[in-house]
Amino acid sequence: MPNRAVTIGSWSPTIGAGLRPPKTRRFKAKLIWSDTAFYALFEAQQAEELIVSSRPDLTKKTMNLWDRDVVEIFLAPDLSAPRRYFEFEVSQRANGLMLRST
Repeated sequence: MPNRAVTIGSWSPTIGAGLRPPKTRRFKAKLIWSDTAFYALFEAQQAEELIVSSRPDLTKKTMNLWDRDVVEIFLAPDLSAPRRYFEFEVSQRANGLMLRST
């Protein structure tokens, strides 16, 4: 990863496919990285009931996880090819999914 600060103008957050979230929702993300690792901390709060799997299977990837309440992060390590990216998703029940776009 480049050793430089990410500016606010270099990304744009998307929430709920263009729908405005209720004012009771709160979300915060903290990111840190080095040449060998990337860490993300997500803190989310919502008043409405969570949409989660009733029987999570933590032994394999959970397809269609994005249909539930999850946090996602998209990373494009090559600035010259922004359509090639890695996508990571995790739910409150620790279901996870990692995808690579080619």
